[in-house]
Amino acid sequence: MSKLQGLDKVLENAATWQRVALKRAEMTMGVLGTDMVNHSKNTAPWTDRTGLARKSINSVTMTDTQGISTSLGIGMEYGVFLELAHGGRFRTVTPTVDSFRGDFMARIARGIQ
Repeated sequence: MSKLQGLDKVLENAATWQRVALKRAEMTMGVLGTDMVNHSKNTAPWTDRTGLARKSINSVTMTDTQGISTSLGIGMEYGVFLELAHGGRFRTVTPTVDSFRGDFMARIARGIQ
């Protein structure tokens, strides 16, 4: 059976494009995480006492076999209470994620082009 001419080059180019697209998506997700941290810190609805909760807002971007994920959280142990107690009056993580949700896919699409 004869091999299709140029198939090796097509497969090599596809693999290269995949690596580049993944790297760009990882970078885009990292920038998204940084933007969410900044937004969350700037819009947190509580009055600082020590400033520790606001300073501890962070994001982590990870890549594994399932894909790329970016998480946003408050690093202080009482961060969960800020998000869940008092009817959510002091939430900052959930509203931030919600506000960036619509922009998420557009950023990824722009990032891998």
